[in-house]
Amino acid sequence: MKRAFVVGGLVFGDEGKGTTVDYLVRQYDASVVIRYNGGSQAGHNVVTPDGIHHCFAQFGSGTLVPGVWTYLSRFMFIDPMRLMSEYDVLAGKGFGDALDRLIISGSCPIITPYHKLAGQIQELINGDGRLGSCGMGVGDAMKAFANDPVDCLTMSDLSDPWVLERKLRILQAKKKSFVEMVAKFSTDKAVTDRIAEINSDKLFERCLKSYSAFSVIIPNIDDGRYLSELLSRSGNIVFEGAQGALLDRELGFQPYITRSNCSFANADELLTGYDGRIVKLGITRAFATRHGNGPFVSEAALPSSVLVGEHNVQNEWQGHFRVGWLDLVALRRGFDILGKLDGVVVTNLDRVSELDELRVCIAYNTAEGLTKDRIIGSGRLMTDGLFTSTPVYRLFRREGVFEEYMKYLEKYIPVPIVVTSRGPTARDKESILNI
Repeated sequence: MKRAFVVGGLVFGDEGKGTTVDYLVRQYDASVVIRYNGGSQAGHNVVTPDGIHHCFAQFGSGTLVPGVWTYLSRFMFIDPMRLMSEYDVLAGKGFGDALDRLIISGSCPIITPYHKLAGQIQELINGDGRLGSCGMGVGDAMKAFANDPVDCLTMSDLSDPWVLERKLRILQAKKKSFVEMVAKFSTDKAVTDRIAEINSDKLFERCLKSYSAFSVIIPNIDDGRYLSELLSRSGNIVFEGAQGALLDRELGFQPYITRSNCSFANADELLTGYDGRIVKLGITRAFATRHGNGPFVSEAALPSSVLVGEHNVQNEWQGHFRVGWLDLVALRRGFDILGKLDGVVVTNLDRVSELDELRVCIAYNTAEGLTKDRIIGSGRLMTDGLFTSTPVYRLFRREGVFEEYMKYLEKYIPVPIVVTSRGPTARDKESILNI
């Protein structure tokens, strides 16, 4: 029976979704990768068996496999300028047909430089109270679309010169009004420079020209028929999620969240009427990580030279890449958000296998003197409680520490571990159970 594999991150992102998607495409001969949430902020790293590396932002993480297509669903926010930059990188690595293997839903909302600049201005004004924005305008575009979808640019608008110019004018006017309100008295040069760019005719003309050209370059724009055809095929497909469950706009640790739905809800909607088997997989590293501000109970001073890979670099807007011990309490929250899973993929096992000591956070001690093994509730009150909680650890220190660690995870992670990963390529993955 044909299968649709749905991949989602269980924690704060950076779990290894890209390398997992690449593995599933190769292992199960999938023909297409469907992106079902997020935007151009994704950084999904894939390394091929012969050493080619690419960090996927908008193309699907199966693109390095010949003949595999990418479908950007209506839940994906796209940045045309950055997408073309990513294509240029792929073409330079020998994948010049990547654009021909790309289908974009006509309903995809567009991320513009106006969203990027407005979001950066807001974060600059927030100062030390930054919420962890990626600085790419994704959150600002999602907020705008949620508030007023009718006036927001979509992929299908780019081919209509009158609609494109009208909606760009509306967007520019709204952002001018926004920055006048939030940054009226700012003297920060970084803020005033961005305000000047929003107000400039040069930026408007650049957007108009770039988007008109983009609509011609993209060969496959979907009005709904492409998706139906892809889902009706006999082969396997992979749905690729972005970000992580604990960043979900409704159930994440507010206000340190994305504006995206990080559950499987979007994928479920896209799969309505699908007549194959649906396999839902949650992804986690063998240790905990986080980009940006926000609660991180199991954060610890671990050997970054071992745990932080070359692809996990400091971000201008999110700060340094934070690491800690694997947190079963946070994982349980991720399971609650994603819903019923068929299996878990554990990545980056190679990075912890040589450590002399391993720990797993099994509970939190709260400021009120309670010990909790689950995160209950939602909203700012819940988040504030996490900031004042401390971890309770299960320690693994004697000989055979890694084997004992894995047995413990297999016992206490509530769904089967189906794939383990001990390196960046598909060859470094091992299927533990048949999926």
